[in-house]
Amino acid sequence: MKIDPKQWDAIIFDVDGTLIDSIPFIIECFQQTFTQNLGQPADEAAIKATIGMPLESVFSSYPAEISENLMKTYLEYNLAHLGQGIGLFVGIPQMLQTLRKMNIPTAIVTSKRNVALQPSLRDFELAEYFDLIITKEDTVRHKPNPDPLFAAMDRLGLSQPGRVIYVGDSIHDLECAVRAGCQPVMVGWTRMPKSPLQQAHPAVWIDHPNDLITFLES
Repeated sequence: MKIDPKQWDAIIFDVDGTLIDSIPFIIECFQQTFTQNLGQPADEAAIKATIGMPLESVFSSYPAEISENLMKTYLEYNLAHLGQGIGLFVGIPQMLQTLRKMNIPTAIVTSKRNVALQPSLRDFELAEYFDLIITKEDTVRHKPNPDPLFAAMDRLGLSQPGRVIYVGDSIHDLECAVRAGCQPVMVGWTRMPKSPLQQAHPAVWIDHPNDLITFLES
């Protein structure tokens, strides 16, 4: 079947757990941070529940001085070990290459800071596949608020959110897409807990990157 690129105005991607296999590394960064500053690691399930949110939100329940130290430790450890702890999920480059041939605008919407995202884009040669990148610095409010997707659509010159797909791996991504009026596509290859996503009954669930192409063809 011939792909009709006019059916969708843009495909927007989350990064961690969606394009990049980074969840174990993120957990490692949190555990190092909590152990160094609070004397003990945190519950892994509790950490996973916060992934996808800005660090300021994750550490906001602590007093200001402790929160500041947690932030500093996390960022320093993350940037120092970034090249050693992450990889690309199988099939991601091939999927992105196919999307490029379809001439559908593609973008990234992530809560990561730009300084943390750019090394991964460079190391995995991903930047060429995206027309726009929205990071933590680009909006005041972040996922699960819809503001980052609204910002992406505004910069892409899009006015019909129902014609925009947001591909993600967490309940925060799903809620962000729904609140923005976009079509959420949830990925089954994530290392995040799948039961909260499945219980939310996302309309589209894919188990392999190529399944996104199949969805676009259907």
